Amino acid sequence: MAQSAESPKRRSENRRRNMRPHVRMTEEEYAHLKQQASNAGMTKQALIRALVAGSKLREIHQIPPALYRDISGIGTNLNQLARKANAGAPVAKAELEELLKAFERLLKCLS
Repeated sequence: MAQSAESPKRRSENRRRNMRPHVRMTEEEYAHLKQQASNAGMTKQALIRALVAGSKLREIHQIPPALYRDISGIGTNLNQLARKANAGAPVAKAELEELLKAFERLLKCLS
């Protein structure tokens, strides 16, 4: 069955990345590539493309689960206060002070 001009092309026909360079490296170099990709939170392929494009890499720092929960809780509280304020409801000074204290505790943990 022939494709009409309006029918979408198959994924393989739309792909722009169709070049597959083959690179030989030592076990140590390969291990380093895997570690760098992991540190940047990228796949090995994405890391190589970023480096070729001249991007600077940033390492992803693992956040302890307890700290992640605290940050999430602060964000939730801030969002609730913002919704309340945007709805025209008064925001209690105690709520703002509690949120500020949570931010201060977070900053102590991060420094």
